[in-house]
Amino acid sequence: DLQGVVTYANPALLKMIGVEKQEDIVGQTMLPLYPPEFQQRLREEIIPTVLQGGDWQGELRMEVNGRTIPTYEDYFLLRDEAGNPTQLAAIISNITEQKQREEAARQNETLMRTIIDSTPDWIFVKDTEHRYRLVNKGYADFLHRSPDEFIGIDDTDLGYPKELIYGDPEKGTRGIWDDDQEVMASGQLKIIDNATTEIEGELRFLNTIKAPLKDGQGNVTGIVVYVHDITNQMQAQQTQTLLARELEERLEQVNALQRAMTREGWQAFLTADERSVQGFMFSGESMLPIGANPLNEQLASAAPIPLEEITDVSFNETRTAVSIPLNLHGESIGVIGARSASGAPLDDEQQALLTAFSQQVAEALERARLFEETEIGRQQLDRRAQELTAINEVAQSVSQQLDPEQLLETIYRQVQRILPADAFIVALYDEAKNTLSYPMVYDEGKRFEELPGPPKPNTQIYQVLHDATPHIINRTREQVDGLLAKRRERAGYTLGDEAKISASLLYVPLQIG
Repeated sequence: DLQGVVTYANPALLKMIGVEKQEDIVGQTMLPLYPPEFQQRLREEIIPTVLQGGDWQGELRMEVNGRTIPTYEDYFLLRDEAGNPTQLAAIISNITEQKQREEAARQNETLMRTIIDSTPDWIFVKDTEHRYRLVNKGYADFLHRSPDEFIGIDDTDLGYPKELIYGDPEKGTRGIWDDDQEVMASGQLKIIDNATTEIEGELRFLNTIKAPLKDGQGNVTGIVVYVHDITNQMQAQQTQTLLARELEERLEQVNALQRAMTREGWQAFLTADERSVQGFMFSGESMLPIGANPLNEQLASAAPIPLEEITDVSFNETRTAVSIPLNLHGESIGVIGARSASGAPLDDEQQALLTAFSQQVAEALERARLFEETEIGRQQLDRRAQELTAINEVAQSVSQQLDPEQLLETIYRQVQRILPADAFIVALYDEAKNTLSYPMVYDEGKRFEELPGPPKPNTQIYQVLHDATPHIINRTREQVDGLLAKRRERAGYTLGDEAKISASLLYVPLQIG
């Protein structure tokens, strides 16, 4: 009735609320079947609205015998022939299954959103008018928008160049809408590999898959697009090509260096400032080193020297002396000297023999020098090859690995190959939180877990973060001992093994953008 007392209930309602007979509900109100908040709403809002306006529709909730029953209820007035309200009637529908379907749909939507947002690749859905209906976080982030901002707009609203959207027949290029229309018209999948596209002034390399979106009757209602940005991989391949080219150039430089050694090697020695005279003196069975002294300078002049002008004490017993220059490629690189106390003069044959001998000595010295410098060059080449190989492997890892942990492990192994490093540390700085985290800390091959925290002032990491330049530290033995003595004072400033102080350190900034 108009006071809310039940005068009739059909069998469906009786079954819904668990009542067997009409008498069990007739003469009572329905309010006890609702939670308190809905009882208040029925008394203060719904019934007054029906009495004044004639009807009300909406969702409510019953609680019967420990069961929660979501309902959709339609209230209206029954009137007499004169139009006066006589009864308040209600059609109450159990919408439990509908709510379950809606909840399942929400869960499916949440699952789908989680899946498509978990990849940095671009995923989006367009309708037949090229309007966006769904966009994942990867695509939205790339264009600096939220996913909801795309709904209902098309590519022209995003500011894409007209040639990118519509193509250019004169240039023979297709637009993205041409491909969209082709897929929707044919109902077939289309794959576009290694397409180059300029987006926001930056050239991108994209692999794209476009598939038709169909309804339950098989009608095409739009298109699903998946885009994998391979720009980083292409740049890594270009880097590898440049590294290979650089390696070839380095090899050619080494070959050219070896060819030039004979011509330029001794020339560099001869033109060196204040080069020392080196050699040995044989006297009887003894051998003495020769240092720089006036006698050596006199002998190196290749001019006749009167014996009385020789002041070298070791020459006091000399009666005959001869000096022969060591010549190589027209340049004098040293002297061979012979002296005798007998006073017997040296004839032409003996001088010629000594000259020939000096030539053989000069060539032998050249071969020894070339061998030593070639070995040094080979070692430098091997070291550079190891460095380039390490850089190449790191570049491959960057282009292939998506797991930061695996990437850092690869970099650590390559650093170990080319540097005598006892410790390896990677620190990442979150400027918004002013926090340093340490995803990788190795010391003597042992991995340490370090807690994140703010960068400490007066540390090398703090300085590198602020000036963005590499820092190199080479400590003396005394400095290392001093730091060891102050180890307790430095607690918390040392990463890795706190019982050890490094003698040499290299800090290099990691920069993006």
